[in-house]
Amino acid sequence: MTMALQRVRPADKEELLALVRRSASAIAPGLEILGGPLGADEFPPIDLVARDARARPLLLFAGLACREETVLYAAAQAEWFVRQRSILVQLFPGLRIDPAAPPRAVLICPEFPLLTRKFIRTALPSHPPLLFQYRCYEALGRRFLDLERVREPEAPGPAGRHRFRAGILSHEVEITPEEREAFFS
Repeated sequence: MTMALQRVRPADKEELLALVRRSASAIAPGLEILGGPLGADEFPPIDLVARDARARPLLLFAGLACREETVLYAAAQAEWFVRQRSILVQLFPGLRIDPAAPPRAVLICPEFPLLTRKFIRTALPSHPPLLFQYRCYEALGRRFLDLERVREPEAPGPAGRHRFRAGILSHEVEITPEEREAFFS
């Protein structure tokens, strides 16, 4: 018997959140979803609140598309909870909020355009959101998510130079797909 695997789109946000709940361990080993949504009228709510294996909070935002305002709202909500840690602990007593590891936002979208990734890397606060791209599949009448972490760029190389610049000086240049895309766009 062969199993047909078909790529599909989640029907709506509620289905996406149910799929994220089932795929939580792909975000971080031992991740536990504590609840959600959480928020007020002035900001779109945090879709899910979770804790990692060390009991640190993660604030999950999931979207059927990557919208610029979602990135800004996620950063604003996470920064608010960094300043208002006690409220988060009151709402979820099992959390341990370490000043060195404050609550982090996690954005889950089908894709993140290069410009969005650059903006997050350069313009957002000291703890930028973690980015996860997803693909939704259906097999044997059941849907599931394939979550993939969008990696942050590598740290600067020798003498504080980015590895690309260091490669130019030593005549060994490697170009990542992202760098190639940025160069040709």
